[in-house]
Amino acid sequence: MRKTKNKIYEDIGDVIFTPKKKSIVRKILIALIIGFIILAGIILFLYSQGYAINLTSLTNSSLKFLEKGDRFYTVKTFARKPCGMQVGGDEIYTDWFEIKGDIWKIKLNSEKVSQGKLSNVRVWYTTSNVPILDEILSNSESSYVEIGDGAPNYDTGNKIVEQDTSGPGIYRLRILCWNSNYTIEVQDSY
Repeated sequence: MRKTKNKIYEDIGDVIFTPKKKSIVRKILIALIIGFIILAGIILFLYSQGYAINLTSLTNSSLKFLEKGDRFYTVKTFARKPCGMQVGGDEIYTDWFEIKGDIWKIKLNSEKVSQGKLSNVRVWYTTSNVPILDEILSNSESSYVEIGDGAPNYDTGNKIVEQDTSGPGIYRLRILCWNSNYTIEVQDSY
C-alpha cells in the first residue's frame, strides 16, 4: 500500500469541492449582455419621455438627443375658489412667469358657483408691465392677447378653453372673473 501525506477524505474533498473556473471569455460575454440590457433600458426610458436619438450622429461617435417635440409641462398654475363674488367681478394681474419653448399652452377650466348670476372667466396673456386700461388710454397697440372668445357658456356655467401660443419670453396673465371657480395652467414645451 502506498503512503500519502493526505488522508483519503482530504483527497476526495479536494476533488468534490473544487470550484469550477470560469473562463475570461464567459465573464466578458456576461458583462456585455448586462451592459446591453442597461443601455436598452436607458434608451427606452428616454424615448418614453419624448426624446428621439439622432442616429446620423453615430458617425461622430456620439449620440445626440433631439429636443422634445410636442410634450407640454405645467410651469405655472393659477387657481381661485370662488372669485368675483360681487357685481363688478375681480381683475387680477398674476406674477411673471418664463416660457422657454417656442410653443406653449394656456388651459382654462372654470365653473359657475352662484345660480342666477353672470358667471365668466376671461384671461389675457401679455409681456407688458402696463395695465390694459393704461394701454388703451394711451392709444397704443395692445400687447394683451385674450384666450378663447371671452363668451361664457350660459347653459352649464362651465368654461373650458385650451389655446396654443408661440414665442419664448417673460409673461403674465390678466384675469377677469365673476362668480366662478377657476384653474388656469400654463404649459411650456421646453
